[in-house]
Amino acid sequence: MRWIRSRTTAVLDSLLRTYRSSDQFERAVQAVAARIGDDRDERAAELATLADKIAKTQASIDRYLRPFEEGTMPEKQCGVRVRELSEQLTDSRARHDELADALNSSAFAPPSPEVITRLQGRIADAIDAGTAPEQRRSSKHSSRR
Repeated sequence: MRWIRSRTTAVLDSLLRTYRSSDQFERAVQAVAARIGDDRDERAAELATLADKIAKTQASIDRYLRPFEEGTMPEKQCGVRVRELSEQLTDSRARHDELADALNSSAFAPPSPEVITRLQGRIADAIDAGTAPEQRRSSKHSSRR
């Protein structure tokens, strides 16, 4: 039992040292922000490609519908193609909306100094006075942030 407590204390001490080291946090935040930035660039490029595809598909549908509406092209001649284009348009719009939502919601915010200070306090409290379950709970909580 003493061995488990010393191991738990060692893990919590390590967490506390990590939370006190601002340069480690800054490097981690920069790495995550860079990965998110790369992903955002790829998504933005795909979004622009989809917007272009949507415009072209809509223009194609309109080209088929004008002669149909004017009575110069029968439905049998354009109906199948218009349905195919409509399906492509629906799929492209759905993907476009999905990407736009992802881009709008992928903002990255590093933990605030207040959050870090609170976590440091919880870890220190667990080391100093916490029971083994409290120490494990504190360790799990801090690794999720």
